[in-house]
Amino acid sequence: MKINQMPAITWGRLEVNEAVIDDMEFDKVLLPSETVPAAVKAEDNGDGRKYHFSDENKDALRLDIAIENDSNTNISIEVEGGAYAFVIEDITSASTGTGLVETSYSVGAKASLKFVQIVRTSDAVAVNRINGNAAEDADVSLIQIFVDSKANYTDVRTVLEGDRANLTCDTGYIVDSGNLLDMNYVITHKGKASECLLSIDGVLYDGSSKTFRGTIDLKHGCAEAKGTENENVLLIGDTMINKTIPVILCDEEDVEGNHGATIGKLDEDLVFYLESRGIDRENIDRIMAAARINRVASLIGDEETAAKLTKYIQE
Repeated sequence: MKINQMPAITWGRLEVNEAVIDDMEFDKVLLPSETVPAAVKAEDNGDGRKYHFSDENKDALRLDIAIENDSNTNISIEVEGGAYAFVIEDITSASTGTGLVETSYSVGAKASLKFVQIVRTSDAVAVNRINGNAAEDADVSLIQIFVDSKANYTDVRTVLEGDRANLTCDTGYIVDSGNLLDMNYVITHKGKASECLLSIDGVLYDGSSKTFRGTIDLKHGCAEAKGTENENVLLIGDTMINKTIPVILCDEEDVEGNHGATIGKLDEDLVFYLESRGIDRENIDRIMAAARINRVASLIGDEETAAKLTKYIQE
């Protein structure tokens, strides 16, 4: 079963065009545990749940999802024009196996969505798909934290349909020894002067594996659009596998596309300084790894979630 496929493929021998997992039916419907603000309309949507935001509501919609083997959770988020939505999705596991979570969002003109997603599924495998659409002058902030998962396959696709639509994505991850993280982001610019910024910041430990595919697709007609993607990877050890594939596709002249990646180990002078202050190497690595996650966690703006996440990382 092929997932996380890039829109423009490269050499097959590099094994980066897509991810492959065992065939799954994902036919076990699993609904989230939800805390719904009074101003948000929640209703069944086929085999999933739909949440409709029509006003400016500062209270967070909280969705807790404990995936199971072959489970399928389907979430739909609709934000009316001019409204504000704050959504926190916490994906954990109730058992081993592989579970699917699919989240779609539609953000109307001059509306805003702040979407926080935490994936920490322990010994389970998460297949995590996000599909979004942003209308004219819409603003989307996607904040993701990936930690402690045997395998996490995340596929994020957003279409900036309207003029001046904006997407900011901040992702922080820690991949422990023996674990795998596979990420695929496809941001499609259609609206004029639309903008996206992807900031991916993570840590790989010995024996881990991570793939990041980031595609910014500047379609014909999106004049003055701007897309930027950056990844910073801290390597702790020597035997991890790291693959970073930034891609810019362009079919318009008056646009700007930028990409970059920084990959390396801790500066030895910094390590020496900290060790001279009585901090052993294991704790140095832990502190530096936590700093990557804390930077992203500081953007959440929800004390309950930030405190829970900080406690989880410290443990």
